[in-house]
Amino acid sequence: MLWFKIGFYIISGLYIANDFKNRNYGNFIAILISCLAIVLEISENLLINKYAFLFYICYLIAYFTVRPKGELIYCGNCFKKKLIYKEYCPHCFAIDENIANDEMKKIEIR
Repeated sequence: MLWFKIGFYIISGLYIANDFKNRNYGNFIAILISCLAIVLEISENLLINKYAFLFYICYLIAYFTVRPKGELIYCGNCFKKKLIYKEYCPHCFAIDENIANDEMKKIEIR
């Protein structure tokens, strides 16, 4: 059961770290919380050990409810995913000309 939980922490942590990056956040927090959950799970203190999985499930629920919403599309430059309304790709920092031109038109109209 312990190996199943640790595998779950690692796989879901990598998925969320990738999703953080695609949605224009750094992935440090996702990796940090996954490592914290693993440390809590293998700790000797039974009280902490008992609530580590519950802590991680609450983290997953909180992340999926407050993350930036929007459709993910592929960047034309590096072919990795980015939010459709973001002006630049979080992976290669290439500017999406269509979105940048639309923003300039909105500024000119005002």
